[in-house]
Amino acid sequence: MTIRISVAVAAVLVAGCGSGGGATESCDGGCWKPTAADQTFIASFCTALGPCCATLGLPLDASGCATALTRSGFSADPSLTSSCLAELGQISGTPNCTFDISNLSDPCVRAVYEPSGPRRVGQSCAFNADCEGSPGTVTTCLTAATSAGASALCASLKPGKIGDSPCLGYMSSDGIILDYNLDIGNVGPPATTGFVCQESMGLFCDPTSRACVSLGAAGSDCGATETVPCATVCSYQGVCEAVVGVGESCGTAACDDTSYCDTTSHCVAKLVDGASCLDSDQCSGSCNEPSGSPGTCSPISGGSGLALTSFCAGL
Repeated sequence: MTIRISVAVAAVLVAGCGSGGGATESCDGGCWKPTAADQTFIASFCTALGPCCATLGLPLDASGCATALTRSGFSADPSLTSSCLAELGQISGTPNCTFDISNLSDPCVRAVYEPSGPRRVGQSCAFNADCEGSPGTVTTCLTAATSAGASALCASLKPGKIGDSPCLGYMSSDGIILDYNLDIGNVGPPATTGFVCQESMGLFCDPTSRACVSLGAAGSDCGATETVPCATVCSYQGVCEAVVGVGESCGTAACDDTSYCDTTSHCVAKLVDGASCLDSDQCSGSCNEPSGSPGTCSPISGGSGLALTSFCAGL
């Protein structure tokens, strides 16, 4: 089974977030072509991201950003795209200057995950933009590697609950989606409608059962390969570690969300935004290192930062 990272929005997204799984495939003459109004939104979106790109130490590649957003596609709902631009305007110039790709109700996230292409779910596509999205879903162009060969099809993923199947993806806590191959065990046609299991909801997409299952609780067996990830960390002994807080030993435990494990193996409070850092574990968001270590703590999460980079650099 193939798993890939969607960074479209990361267009995530990542993505989320950009290009679809079958960028070299034909979409049977039904590829999305942006209108003049769409081009206006693309230009406005990329311009609005410019100051935030500068915050990360990245120059804005306006042409590349436009290409990334064109491949990602976006909603035809003017109220949604307007809300996205309004959001970017409100947060421009602030430390947390980009949208949170882990929030599936965010207007910019919705705009990108609900593209307005001509291809329906199950039909061929070249990019996410070719697919027809729907409210409240993550619609994307995913690979279906069947016995007849690899192809790319439009797929629709709804936020899953425990037991929901088939799951077609897993969203990490910072919004990065791992896309699972649409072909499930070479049985029947590819599954193009399913669920995304969110780590923030305590769920994981089990690659064997293809159902949303609970992340391993502290003390549970996670095995050498950690088939089902822990809600915390899988220890060398194959057990999900307990969670401890500031001042406690993290030699055999995981620090909670407000702290990190320092060089003395004790949990200390995470650094404030703007503080010098060596890695993102030390920060509430991420460690921004445009020129190498040391970096600076930023409130932008790693996933949102990756999505922003994909637009700034036109990836």
